[in-house]
Amino acid sequence: MPGDWTGRYLATRGLAARTPALRDQHTDATDRLRARITEALEEAFGADGRQDVRLRLAADRTLSAVRYLSCPRVLRPSGRR
Repeated sequence: MPGDWTGRYLATRGLAARTPALRDQHTDATDRLRARITEALEEAFGADGRQDVRLRLAADRTLSAVRYLSCPRVLRPSGRR
């Protein structure tokens, strides 16, 4: 990802938090991304995410990791992880 990705991501999240229509759009995009990750895991493991909760949990953890690493408190003062 580009070096300024984290800053742009945080700015977008802040704008979405202050703007209801954007917040809804962000929620929808996150749900679609979670579904795409789950589908990729289903294909990779030949399992059904509706039957095997581990695939959905893995998708949720993936999104959580991205969010956590994008939080300002995780960044070093230089702006890098």
